[in-house]
Amino acid sequence: MMSSHSATMQPKFFRLALVLYWANLTTQATTSHGSNLTTTSHGSNLTTTPHGSNLTTTSHGSNLTTTSHGSNITTSHGSNIITQLTTSHNNPPSVTTTNHTIPPAPPTAPPPFPMTRDSGLCQEVPDTTYNGRLINCTGRGLTRVDQSMFAPDTTSLILDGNNLTALHNSSLSRLTRLRFLSIRYSNVQGIQVDFLFGLSQLEHLDLEGNSLPLHQCAFPRDLFRNTPSLRRLYIAFNTRNKYGDWEKTCTDVKTMEYCNETSSQYPEYLDIFEATPRLEALSLDSLPQLCLGAEFAKLPALTNLTLYCASVEQAFNSSLVGLQKVSLRRLELVQFSNIIFSFLPENIFQPVQSLEELVINKCQVGNHNTLKTLWPFVNGTLRVLKLNDTKYSRYSESPAVTLKDGILTRRATEALVNICLHTVALSNNKIFAIEPEAFISETWERCLQTLDLSGNQLGLSSWRAILFQLHLLSSMEDITLTSPPSTYDMVHHDFSSITNETSEQINSIANGVISPETATPSPRPIAWIRFPPKVRYVRISYLTVQSFIQFRCTWRLVDAGHVRAIYAVNIPFFLYSRGRLLGLENLQIFDVTGSMMDVEEYFYDDFPGIEVLVMSAILPVDYFNTVVPLERLLRNMSKLRYLDLSNNQLNSIPRHAFRANAELRYLILSKNRFSSIPFDVQDSPHLTLLDLSDNAILHLTEREMWVLERQLDRVGQFTLRLSGNGIVCLCSTIKFVAWLQLTNVRLDRGGNYTCTSQSGKIKAVAEMHDVMALWRPCVGSLSLTTAIGLASTVALTFLSMYLGWRFKTSLMAYFLQLVAPQFRQMRPGDYEYQVFVGYADDDFNFVKDTLARFLEDDMQVKTFLHQRDLGIGYADQLFYDAIQASWRVLLVLTDTFLRRYDMANILMKYASLSVSVVNQGRVFVLLERSQIPKVPSFLLDVLDDTKIVILDDVNRPLNYEQKQSIRRCLEPI
Repeated sequence: MMSSHSATMQPKFFRLALVLYWANLTTQATTSHGSNLTTTSHGSNLTTTPHGSNLTTTSHGSNLTTTSHGSNITTSHGSNIITQLTTSHNNPPSVTTTNHTIPPAPPTAPPPFPMTRDSGLCQEVPDTTYNGRLINCTGRGLTRVDQSMFAPDTTSLILDGNNLTALHNSSLSRLTRLRFLSIRYSNVQGIQVDFLFGLSQLEHLDLEGNSLPLHQCAFPRDLFRNTPSLRRLYIAFNTRNKYGDWEKTCTDVKTMEYCNETSSQYPEYLDIFEATPRLEALSLDSLPQLCLGAEFAKLPALTNLTLYCASVEQAFNSSLVGLQKVSLRRLELVQFSNIIFSFLPENIFQPVQSLEELVINKCQVGNHNTLKTLWPFVNGTLRVLKLNDTKYSRYSESPAVTLKDGILTRRATEALVNICLHTVALSNNKIFAIEPEAFISETWERCLQTLDLSGNQLGLSSWRAILFQLHLLSSMEDITLTSPPSTYDMVHHDFSSITNETSEQINSIANGVISPETATPSPRPIAWIRFPPKVRYVRISYLTVQSFIQFRCTWRLVDAGHVRAIYAVNIPFFLYSRGRLLGLENLQIFDVTGSMMDVEEYFYDDFPGIEVLVMSAILPVDYFNTVVPLERLLRNMSKLRYLDLSNNQLNSIPRHAFRANAELRYLILSKNRFSSIPFDVQDSPHLTLLDLSDNAILHLTEREMWVLERQLDRVGQFTLRLSGNGIVCLCSTIKFVAWLQLTNVRLDRGGNYTCTSQSGKIKAVAEMHDVMALWRPCVGSLSLTTAIGLASTVALTFLSMYLGWRFKTSLMAYFLQLVAPQFRQMRPGDYEYQVFVGYADDDFNFVKDTLARFLEDDMQVKTFLHQRDLGIGYADQLFYDAIQASWRVLLVLTDTFLRRYDMANILMKYASLSVSVVNQGRVFVLLERSQIPKVPSFLLDVLDDTKIVILDDVNRPLNYEQKQSIRRCLEPI
């Protein structure tokens, strides 16, 4: 019985079979050699618009759930994929690092929303959160809002990124079911008092990023009287100018010398505090004097508060006194950027000891000053602390003070380590040294689970060896240690590198964490390093040391059995090893993107549990040829499911490189130099995604198309990515063009690639939906030849067929001269260069001293030599342009060229495809006698005996016979 999948394929492949039948009749008479070809390997400028809604929502903890139709989840290096790690353990949470995301989602795209209507201005989708209609008008250039623009049953409305200027009375009064309203960054400068009239069910209002300072023109009295259900209100980030620029219009802002429970600084007409008793989340611009007083006591349900503090000039120990009577759980202070404001009072957080999460972002008053304010949280309920960019501002302190602020001592962290925190983030603070045991305490050993030190300048030497200090934190699960990229504005310090230290010095640095292990004899010494016993994720990137890890012995990582993911991204010298690394048997994700590794072949044998391996842009560039062969590297990874080898300048890999990886499902080979599918797909029975985008693929062969169709039958759903390749849609590749139209394999961009047509024009594959029509211009010359042959004798027919095949280009030129008298052969003067010389870099001396002198000095011929004339850009595109600009193409086929020159295959293909009816004898070669059997057949197809000049030795000068042969090849036909 035929499967349902086969049944659905039958009508399409009946058409495909018919097309391929016609293709077989004409393949030998219509090839790509008769085209004036223009291709681009890296620059296909195709702009596509994803079908469906491009929805934008806010990130203030709202429960609004939307899904874009046809949206992609993007991981590192431009590969769009959704992966799922299914093991015998619980699935790890979604892990996001610099440039990388491996979400625990199923390996299929999310189901799209059915589009209900697209008015041209706004898009509508079902609102699954509020059971109504969600309308998205983001970035539509709206200048006004009118209720007639939206359906009455709208429950969520997004108006971000427009130019509304003013919000008028009763603009949305008909939307009585509206519960979510976002008008962010829409240049709103004023709101009329009854703008919110009729919105009694509104729960979420976001007005951030506009020009709405706290005066009566922006927030008139009684504005919020019509929204009794409001729970989330965001009106921060509206102080675009300095506070003084608009203070004159706000005469009732009080100047205060102190702040207490009875103080009330916010204007009385701002009726947030009286009209919204159910408010749970609020973002607000602070006034120049930070004082949250009696007005906040009227918000008993408030749990989440964000204060934008760019205007703050003064703060008090009692600045937050009004919050002690509310049930606040999360507080975020953003951007104390006023140069007048230089410190936080030490007891400023005394009134909010019951906080569960504190975020201080861009408060550049110094790391030590910020840490001093944490004493009120000792023995409290604070569980999450995020301090981002709290270092001193470059304008506020001397270099000596700034340098000292980057060192965390035990005294500086005394309050920090005595708080029972589950998550700590000290990011982008220019921390470059941490005193040993500064992060060690009984409290943190019991509580701390996640530590984020990203964006600092830490490493592995002495006080910078933070990883060696954390082994005592038994509850630690997630560690992030990164430095800024080299272009980041940071202070550089000269510290000794671990690369020059002996084993004894390493032991002293680690304070006993690294110790010799003598129980098991080994030909190499064994050392061990202790990990926090519960750590699961380790992230390190952009480290500023010379070498991150170096060892010449075998290391055992003790208590590393819980480690599931290691991300070591963009580290210039990440790992130098002449031993083994034991203890990571349960490692599932290993990402070394952009890092340099020099290890032994057996190094990877100790990671049998790896499911996700990312080795994109690995260093050195010939890593898989000189360090570890790919087949050897993967030999012991039987559980591997996701492999990323993108951006490694690969032009070939072993045919059976993935034979040992039967579970492989996702293979990313983008941004390399492959001209075909470089491995045996049949070795990967579960492969569901193959990414070959941005390579040098011109077309797929019949064998490759058959293999992909068979893989589709095996797995049921298969995705292939080919965008960014220089695809050609010639008569010789019409089978491939037809396959793109008819296959059930999922193609990126819906298969709508750009390709170069027979006439050299760039076309979209989608324009070629009528495959049979494409064959008509391809079979015309063959039909004419066949009609003439049928009128002749049988002998003349056979002779004509032979001559037609052997001299097809000359015959096509002859018939064109008969049909079109204005037709003429191209002359040397029609081109910029007379001879393009293609050769291997190792043969440059022969080309420069012997061949170029004969051509340029003796024959006065203008030549193109790539080591002299090649410009800046993609090499394959520049070679192609130079060939198209040359009257003759001369290839020097030596052993070096054919065996070791990485551009050889591309040059020979470009040369063979450049032969056309207007320039028949375009290609000739200088061929070493020993290399005659190695010349590709596609190149021999455009050469006759007169176009092949035999060289006995490239180190000898050209003899008279060879020079005369070259002269004849340069004569016009």
